[in-house]
Amino acid sequence: MVSFGERYRYIDGSSPDGKHSLGIEYDAGPGAVFLGDWLAHGELTLDDEGEDWT
Repeated sequence: MVSFGERYRYIDGSSPDGKHSLGIEYDAGPGAVFLGDWLAHGELTLDDEGEDWT
């Protein structure tokens, strides 16, 4: 969790056509890389009923 005023190092980008995303987050250890595809709101679904969400 990032608090107000705290600095958090990251890189966020997308492909030229806007269909794919790239994120790199730097924490205390090595960076974590995230690759993905952008979805329209109507394409989002939940695969869990949420009973175990906190």
